[in-house]
Amino acid sequence: IISIYGGDLVMGLKGVSIIVGLFIAIIGAVSYFVTGNTSALYWICGIAGGAGLLLSGVLIGAFLNGSEIRGNYFSETEKHRNTRVQASIFSLLFAIPNVLVVLGFYFF
Repeated sequence: IISIYGGDLVMGLKGVSIIVGLFIAIIGAVSYFVTGNTSALYWICGIAGGAGLLLSGVLIGAFLNGSEIRGNYFSETEKHRNTRVQASIFSLLFAIPNVLVVLGFYFF
């Protein structure tokens, strides 16, 4: 097991996903405070959050019907399925800070 700061590699990659998402969210917020225009914030954080959510949904299989899910389940190995689910979680963790920033600026 490869260790990163006392945790295993998966926990380290989850942290990296959140940090990269926070970094892009901070860039969007700074662009708003520098320009005073929410359009830049919505473009930066909205596209990053939307792309992360879309990628997470595609990887987890949220847009498939029952027969496609069954076909995928029986044609992939457990290791491949776990890798796909982990990639989906990383993508979701990347998207969450950006979506929260967009919603926060939109409603408040």
